[in-house]
Amino acid sequence: MWSQVRIHVHWAFRLVRIAPGPVPGGPTLRGALGMGVTLAVGLLTHQQASGVLAAFGAMYATFNDRDEPQRLRTARIGTAVLASAGGMTLGAALQVARPGWWLLPALTAVAYLCGAISTLGPLASSAGVLLMVSCALGSGITLPNPAWTAPPLILTGGGLVLLLTSLRRPDNQYRPQRRAVAAVFTAQADLLHALGTTEAVPTRRRLTAALTFAQDTVILSRPRVERPEQQRLRLLFQEAVHVTEAATSLLWFRRAVPPAMARAPHALADAVLAGRPTTVALPDWQPDTPAATALAETLRAAARTAAAPMPITRTASRQVRDPVARRLRSQTAVISGLRLALCIAAASGLSLLLHDPRSYWLPLTVAFVLKPDLGSVFARAVHRSLGTVLGVLVAAAALAVLTSPWALIAIATLCAALLPITVARHYALNTMAATPVVLVLVQLGGGLGIQLLGSRLVDTMLGSLIVLLLGYALWPQSRAARITPRLTAAVTAVRAYLTAVAAEESSAAQRGTLRRTAYRALADAHRTLDECLSEPPPTARHAESWLPATHALEQLTDAVSATATQIKYGGPRPSAAETRRLRAALDQLEQTVRQHHPPPRASHHPTQAPDSARDPSMGALKHALEELESALS
Repeated sequence: MWSQVRIHVHWAFRLVRIAPGPVPGGPTLRGALGMGVTLAVGLLTHQQASGVLAAFGAMYATFNDRDEPQRLRTARIGTAVLASAGGMTLGAALQVARPGWWLLPALTAVAYLCGAISTLGPLASSAGVLLMVSCALGSGITLPNPAWTAPPLILTGGGLVLLLTSLRRPDNQYRPQRRAVAAVFTAQADLLHALGTTEAVPTRRRLTAALTFAQDTVILSRPRVERPEQQRLRLLFQEAVHVTEAATSLLWFRRAVPPAMARAPHALADAVLAGRPTTVALPDWQPDTPAATALAETLRAAARTAAAPMPITRTASRQVRDPVARRLRSQTAVISGLRLALCIAAASGLSLLLHDPRSYWLPLTVAFVLKPDLGSVFARAVHRSLGTVLGVLVAAAALAVLTSPWALIAIATLCAALLPITVARHYALNTMAATPVVLVLVQLGGGLGIQLLGSRLVDTMLGSLIVLLLGYALWPQSRAARITPRLTAAVTAVRAYLTAVAAEESSAAQRGTLRRTAYRALADAHRTLDECLSEPPPTARHAESWLPATHALEQLTDAVSATATQIKYGGPRPSAAETRRLRAALDQLEQTVRQHHPPPRASHHPTQAPDSARDPSMGALKHALEELESALS
């Protein structure tokens, strides 16, 4: 009984919690400025409907603005704006054709295409949802005269925001990459300070997240031709990976380092942010174990790279990806398309029954909520409803008190300026800020924003209910079975990393790549479990039952990393028998995961206290094997 109460309380807390700390990137205030400018120009030229459509383009661009390299920023905003213009073209064509019930199959077909496109990657996911949202919006919003000007206006508003984001000083061109690499060194310093404490493992997870973000920003997104600063940042990132391996080894053995050595990564972070060759002074430290030696040597190597002259321009290799047509035919793409198409069909049919063919709020709500790649669908539906209620109350107060168009423009700009603060905090807060923007834009465009506040509220509740029933409850794989592919991928990656470390013929570059793959897969598994823990207790209970095995797998990965460091600096290589036992335990865990049956709680635990130091003369894999077998017993 008390276990059930604890799970319900845990689930309720996760459902409403707000992310702490600063906003990592996200839309900038330039988007709010661009939207305010387009609305003001429309009002001054007596073309408010045109100004509103341009403001929608600016808002779509703002949603997709990130503090990242300008090339990626341009691609992200440009893709979103082009998709929005394409959706507006389809929606305007449907509205001009005086739609009736045949609008339902038309929107359903567009929804299937958008759902399938969303599985191709982050940029395609954003493009898919905006294509659907703009199509639904274009079929119902008041269009300018002539209607064919709607898509160019969307492009104009988005292009203005893109222009504003490109107005940065030349020395700030690589600022996002510098911040990403510097964040890795800062996280390393936090980990070194936390060694031997209960905060060590959560700190290492934050370090993994920083490494993943830096890898996406510096490595995976590098251009065809690398400039000297870009190449320097890539080399510094590679040194940061080596320092992380050494720090992870010390984490496993729970061995603290001198405070001056723990502060050394902060100096490296400052050197990265400087953007030029910088000498980093490291303290004189004589380590006494292979793991400590690894930390000292990797920090010295990173300091040498930070002080080295700028490299020369070089050509980077291109990444090879599967053809888009093949990925659109995959099972994941087909299921995603069918889910969105089913929900949009239900929303469109309900709109035709309750309102008229130009009612767009129901399908718009469904398109925003049904985004499995952005977190728990259940939580997003709840948060969307809660945020819309609060947003409608704000909009009602504004529209009831303020009648001047200039005052409404100020309200819309102010709410758009809040989007950067709310986007990384909580989806309900982000919806609360976005709802008044949309309602005010509809009012400025000649719609009946204030008269339809109650209808918008009801439509949001109905749209969220449609998603919960037809997009969530109807698809069992959208709940507990989401865990299976993530954990399976993590087990496979850890097994490959273990095999490479145990093999004498594997190269350092190969082991490094496999290590990053393993930790990235583990981070994805943890994120999936965290999302499931925010869902109702049946799913949350299933996710919680996988936490011990996932923690043991994480401990094993740390042990493999510590073993790799020991081997490099004079430690023993694991025996063939030890490797076979570990592979057998991993095979057992993978079979358990595929059968959707989490192992029972461990019947015994390692005798060592969680905060005591491990003997550095003993192999790390031996301890990890005991903990993994305990989790599977």
